[in-house]
Amino acid sequence: MPIYEYECQDYGMRFEKLVRSIHSAERIACPSCESKSVERQISAFATVWSSQGVSDSLPSGSTCTTGLCGL
Repeated sequence: MPIYEYECQDYGMRFEKLVRSIHSAERIACPSCESKSVERQISAFATVWSSQGVSDSLPSGSTCTTGLCGL
């Protein structure tokens, strides 16, 4: 199940939601104001490069979000 990032068009809050399927009939609502006027956002994901290849998570305390840190 993918996690999608949304932005409430009424309240302006950005939030994440675990969605069973992209084709789900479930209407996503803002957790703050319960508005159904939300828009899915394009999310960037982080990767960490090391001498062994790509790690799927950031090391503790890391602020690298580009995947290019330490190159």
